[in-house]
Amino acid sequence: MTSKPGEAHRRATLRSTFTPRLLRPLWAGCLAVALLGPAPSDASTEFHDTWDFRNQDGQQIVVGTQSGTRAILGTTDAAEPSDPSWEQSPVADSSGETPTVLAFDGDDDVVTLPDLAGLDLSSGFALETWLWQSERTPFGRIIDKRGLQFYVNEDGTPQAYVRNTTREGGPNGDGIIYARSRDSVSLSKWTHVGLTYDVNSSGARLSIFIDGQEVDYIRQDSFGADDNLELDGTASEAQLGNNVAGNRGLAGLVAYVGLNTSPDGSSEWNTSLFPVKSEPPPATEIHDTWDFRNQDGQQIVVGTQSGTRAILGRTDAAEPSDPTWEQSPVADSSGETPTVLAFDGDDDVVTLPDLAGLDLSPGFAYEMWINQQDQTAFARILEKGGFRFYINGDGTLQAYVRNTTGEGGPNGDGVIHVRSANGLAL
Repeated sequence: MTSKPGEAHRRATLRSTFTPRLLRPLWAGCLAVALLGPAPSDASTEFHDTWDFRNQDGQQIVVGTQSGTRAILGTTDAAEPSDPSWEQSPVADSSGETPTVLAFDGDDDVVTLPDLAGLDLSSGFALETWLWQSERTPFGRIIDKRGLQFYVNEDGTPQAYVRNTTREGGPNGDGIIYARSRDSVSLSKWTHVGLTYDVNSSGARLSIFIDGQEVDYIRQDSFGADDNLELDGTASEAQLGNNVAGNRGLAGLVAYVGLNTSPDGSSEWNTSLFPVKSEPPPATEIHDTWDFRNQDGQQIVVGTQSGTRAILGRTDAAEPSDPTWEQSPVADSSGETPTVLAFDGDDDVVTLPDLAGLDLSPGFAYEMWINQQDQTAFARILEKGGFRFYINGDGTLQAYVRNTTGEGGPNGDGVIHVRSANGLAL
């Protein structure tokens, strides 16, 4: 069918499914539960236990709800500096209560699982944790059982490795294979983090999950013809949290941990312990405001209307592209001179990840308070796929929208522009 003249121009579906970002030279304005199997007296492969750390205040030993294995605060059942503390969860769990949970200090806090010393994980397992990470550390360890390591990197990405007993084979010839997620564990949010090791006749697969979704995997059949899938550390006890003071500390809260060696162990994961906001905002309707005044030191600013996140930089880890906090040169309407975001005119950016699914095609209204200090050729205010809003080098404001077909409009590329006659004052 032949389009009528101008019809392509009127197609108003914007390219807008990308993560929006505020750009450059502007400034405005605990691990709670663990699941693990029964306490084996020898190198058993059948195990299922869960440790629910909610509302266990004052307990030195938390007993598993499935098999009764022990989770000991610290390294012994005596009080010691490496014991995690008990703190109230910042948000309610799915029951509506705000339980007390385990709090790890990011330094030497650890929980020891001595009854797992004889457990052989070589035949496969499924591990889950409910984690609230409060700050990044270089090696935020979730669990360690010698031949198994699972931790959160300093950039927030979870990583795991398994090592065989011969320490031969694998990509580097040391018997180790790694899986590392490209997605990050959010700061200051309850996140369900899972790890599975699936062993079958063709080898093994190590997979990482965030909020129930697989985010990375690697196959162990890369070892070659003489694959040794027997994992190191069968005689080693397991530990949650740190193992070298100041080097492998987990900073945050843990509410639940579970381990299951049955082939379909992940089917029993408790993924609804805390509410998980996994859906994008409504497709065509949202209202949120981000007030950056007096938020000094915050890496994430939460919207006052809908609670969506404005993340300094591109991730929630500190990085060179993070704007800084500076005091406003003049007072606001309250008479105060607040601290506000300062963009350097180079690579500083704020990312709004929760708007990735938002469709702006039906229309929108956007506002911003800015104080521009230097004029640059393309001072971006906001970009989201088919919408861009920026300040030209002469101070004039310009915006454009682009449709999905790339057809129509004054230049036949699906783009329409609007530009102000007057420029912004510095």
